[in-house]
Amino acid sequence: MRGDEAEEAWRVVEPVLSAWERGLVPLEEYPVGSDGPPPRHATPERRDDLLHEEAVLPTD
Repeated sequence: MRGDEAEEAWRVVEPVLSAWERGLVPLEEYPVGSDGPPPRHATPERRDDLLHEEAVLPTD
């Protein structure tokens, strides 16, 4: 991976990590060995938990 690619990857990932750290977006957990979380389409009433750019961008 080139340096510019690594920087771009962190540009994308850092707001998500920051949102988790600040409690803006729940980090879903599920039991080890399970099938994992249900598909998004299985829980349409939870659409409000989707990330929105204005909610996760760092504040200055």
